[in-house]
This record gives sequence, C-alpha cells and structure tokens, in this order.
Amino acid sequence: MTQSPQKVASYTGTLSVLAQVMTGLGFITMIFGGVVLALDLIGEFSSSVDEKEGFAVAVLSGSILLNGLLVAGLGQVLMAIRSIAINCAVIAEK
Repeated sequence: MTQSPQKVASYTGTLSVLAQVMTGLGFITMIFGGVVLALDLIGEFSSSVDEKEGFAVAVLSGSILLNGLLVAGLGQVLMAIRSIAINCAVIAEK
C-alpha cells in the first residue's frame, strides 16, 4: 500500500507550517533572549548592587536564549521528518 509523493506532501502540509512557525518563534525568542542578556550584562557591569541577583538574571536571560534555540531546532527536526516522509514515498514509488 504505497502513496504518491504528492499525497504525502499534501498530508504533511500542516507539519510544514508548524515547523516554519516553530522555527520563526525560536528565532524571535533567541533574539529577545540575546537582547535581554546583553542589556542585563551591561547593567550588571555598570553598577554592582547585588552580584547574586545580577548573576541569576543573567542565567535566566541565557536560558531564554537557549530555549529559543531549542524551539528553532525542533522546528527544523519537524521539517526533516516531513522531508524523510516525502523521500520515502519517492523511493517506494520507484
């Protein structure tokens, strides 16, 4: 029971959209986390009120940056899964 690559591509269209949305949100989150991290580090080096609190905020900003990287990476994994499904349908058709 094989399906044509065109049918597989139409079935996985939603997966493609989800992958693009996740990748876009991941990049936006990475940019936001990078800006917050840069502003936090500038603020921490300009005034040393409480070093532990500043370090905790820097770690939190870095985690936002890494979470954005994770979401963007998961979006690319979904795109790869879609490509694999279409390629398997092409191979099965031959």
